[in-house]
Amino acid sequence: MRWTTHLATGMLAATLIGQPPAGIAVAGVFSLLPDLDTPESKLGRKLPFISLPLNLIFGHRGMLHSLLAVIIAYIAAIQFFPTWAIPMTIGYASHLILDSLTPSKIPWLWPYPEYYGFPLVMTNSLTDITLSVLMTLFLAASWSQIIF
Repeated sequence: MRWTTHLATGMLAATLIGQPPAGIAVAGVFSLLPDLDTPESKLGRKLPFISLPLNLIFGHRGMLHSLLAVIIAYIAAIQFFPTWAIPMTIGYASHLILDSLTPSKIPWLWPYPEYYGFPLVMTNSLTDITLSVLMTLFLAASWSQIIF
């Protein structure tokens, strides 16, 4: 999926569970985190000193795209950022759910090598772009309900 789709969906998920604006922003950032395992990603280009080693060790859509990574992220968040643990986890998990909808699927049970998902959306396809626009529109509509 496109980074814009991940960002809008993570922020929308946090909005729908009643997170305050800061929590929504945190969920948005964490919705991009699983792709830190590829230097071509939005975050990977900004943090190549982290992205390149992660890519060499795990590859793209490896450990960072697993249920284990969600659990580790949640435990770390509870320990170091308890206020933001829920939006961090929501953002991260939303990324994995979306990537499960692509033909590449994800290794939910890593280190077990099987990849799981429903191949419905090709990355950068018209469907992906449409999903990104729709999530952004839903996000804007939900904010307008909160603000007005």
